[in-house]
Amino acid sequence: MADASDIKAEAAGAANRLRGYRVLVVDDEEDARTFLVAVVQDAGADVCEAADGDQGLAVARARKPDLITLDLSMPGRDGVEAFVELRSAVETAEIPVCIVTGHPEFRRVLYDRPVPRPEGYLDKPVDQETLISTLCRILRLREKKDARFQRRKGPQIDVSAQAGAASLAGSRILVVDDEEDVRTYVATVLSDAGARVIEAADGDEAIALAVRERPDLITLDLCMPGRDGVGTFDVLRSTAELSAIPICVVTGHAEFRKVIEDRPLPPPEEFLEKPIEADLLLAAVQRILRTKRSAAARAGG
Repeated sequence: MADASDIKAEAAGAANRLRGYRVLVVDDEEDARTFLVAVVQDAGADVCEAADGDQGLAVARARKPDLITLDLSMPGRDGVEAFVELRSAVETAEIPVCIVTGHPEFRRVLYDRPVPRPEGYLDKPVDQETLISTLCRILRLREKKDARFQRRKGPQIDVSAQAGAASLAGSRILVVDDEEDVRTYVATVLSDAGARVIEAADGDEAIALAVRERPDLITLDLCMPGRDGVGTFDVLRSTAELSAIPICVVTGHAEFRKVIEDRPLPPPEEFLEKPIEADLLLAAVQRILRTKRSAAARAGG
């Protein structure tokens, strides 16, 4: 493990990217915690730290951080229990959480809990650029979400304008995700760019809507209860009347990419990892729709 001076030198390029934010780092391993604290602090954040789950919960309640990085394997109250408590308590439920762990096998255990999933998930060892970029994406996504709720209550805030102007007028897009917050966020970004958006919360609903609505494009989550995104993808690609609909996978499970790509079916047109920034989402959707229009023009000509 590099010492603090080495870490600071490596992190110099990330200076100020987290300025103005308070980040809580929870990890029982002192070396890992020191690394995370140094990198996040040198990116401009106000950092507080905790060495176990109970201390992490106490600091979260007292300091109200903008974001928490959370290890999963810790003595006493482990990260899974601490995460469930954070999500269940009113005063901490809305704080974004990025899991940073050396135990990727715990991901399924965590995602099976009856609470909203973490906003980010990183496997150790994590490099400083990946860490800072992920935290920045999480914080920007949360700000977009907060802006959306503010728009419902007050003056109009154009989310698409913040992400860069993009016209999707005339496009019909089906957004498939079982997480309401994510589904609403994606739908808001696309509708603010001019698209007509249809939403589905699971695979079976998505297939039924695809048959009825014949959307121009589908954004598809992979990890969903019931018929998951992989099974839904198989049906969409294997059904004659649906097989030509472009699919943009939007998932927090990057490891499922090979599962999808190994299918004996045409792969998805785009593959995006959560948390996804509005400008990246819009750029991917525009690329897909441009390609679709160009193919249609060639076929018609």
